[in-house]
Amino acid sequence: MIKIEHPTRGDDTRSWSPPDWGSESAAFLANNAGKRSIGIDLKSTEGRQVVLDLAAQSHVFLQNLRPGLVDKLGIGFGDLSSVNDRIIYCTISAFGNAGERSSEPGYDPLMQAAAGIMSVTGEAGRSPVRAGVSLVDQGSALWAVIAILSAWCTRESRDGPHLIETSLYETALNWMPVHVASYLANGTLPQPMGSGMAVIAPYEAYETANGSWLMIAAGNDRLFVRACSVLGLENLPTDERFHTNRERVRHRDELAAILGACLLARPASEWVAEFRVAGVPVSIVQTIDQVVNDQQTEALELLQPMVHKSIRNFRSVRPPLTINGTRVTHRFAPPLLGENSCEVLREIGYSDQKISDLERGGIIA
Repeated sequence: MIKIEHPTRGDDTRSWSPPDWGSESAAFLANNAGKRSIGIDLKSTEGRQVVLDLAAQSHVFLQNLRPGLVDKLGIGFGDLSSVNDRIIYCTISAFGNAGERSSEPGYDPLMQAAAGIMSVTGEAGRSPVRAGVSLVDQGSALWAVIAILSAWCTRESRDGPHLIETSLYETALNWMPVHVASYLANGTLPQPMGSGMAVIAPYEAYETANGSWLMIAAGNDRLFVRACSVLGLENLPTDERFHTNRERVRHRDELAAILGACLLARPASEWVAEFRVAGVPVSIVQTIDQVVNDQQTEALELLQPMVHKSIRNFRSVRPPLTINGTRVTHRFAPPLLGENSCEVLREIGYSDQKISDLERGGIIA
């Protein structure tokens, strides 16, 4: 995977700091393992030609520049398919390819706002809350990969290039099908519910005696009975207010008060042990330091050590996949800006003299 960056400032996330790890932005490091970096001045004629030469020998080209910019730069779908009639060209825009907002730029939190995610995140009666992870950015990347792989599977039966278009807004709305369906069903506007979920109860986090929080996910009536047994509330499932999930949802505040008062009697670690024995899904709400040092993280080998050019003891989160018993890993650490420019250009046939000329002219870095 070759990452094209601005030759002097690089990808914007290189400046998203603090925190820094060494001299590098932690935000950039988190999302760029396994990529090679080449810095190219896309506004120059020579830089455009470098991109065309790269595209001519590539299977896939993915871009998420501001709408209209790739065509202005001369690296749009038509430009690249003219030098590679088998290329898979994927565009990730902000608001999609139609509508009055199609020409606008966008970022993850903007899409969380536009698609209603922030309206259902947080606690009732308080300010809207952005989800703590960039779920729209990461979700858009996953949808793009699905489409790219689908296009790849049709290459033997379909001639010509493929144009794939998706957007942050489309991805954001695809995180909201339950909320949209609930609104369409009866016109009720979904509300933020803290750690809870509108259609299931109990399905939320509760404070315990030591100040930590315990997430309980009793996703059906059987699990609710087991949870009540652990809590010493054996009569609760026979209460007509709590006998079925439908009734528990209707009386969720009363249920939460009863369970909350009970759970405050003991620390989370003690409750976890008993709930697990009973087969009730629970988890302590962990902080990041606890996650990094969690035995489960270690058992799954989720933190991958890598050799980085400027950072000692660098580690990054591995992809969440094991194939035929082998853990999928990143091929190499996140790159420095332009770290791989020369090797990439040599691979597509550029001479050392041509590469040197491009470097001296500020076309590549």
